[in-house]
Amino acid sequence: MKSWPIFCQPFLPDLKGIRMLVLSRKLGEKIYIGEEICITVVDIDRGKIRLGISAPKDVKVYRSELLAPDDPRRLANERPEKEDAA
Repeated sequence: MKSWPIFCQPFLPDLKGIRMLVLSRKLGEKIYIGEEICITVVDIDRGKIRLGISAPKDVKVYRSELLAPDDPRRLANERPEKEDAA
């Protein structure tokens, strides 16, 4: 499998200063992460996207809302609260 050189990939800065790869996918299209993880868009309906994730059993997959409030993985993905206009 061929991968793009890092300078060709569409990265956007996220709010914590970590770079995030942003991809567009259509229904049925897949994204591969490494050799063993595949994410498939299985449904798109009224603003909700359902993803199918194929990964080895030893790979843990979590939804951020199920992580403890102080978990660093959750904190890294939260957006800061908007400040009230003065």
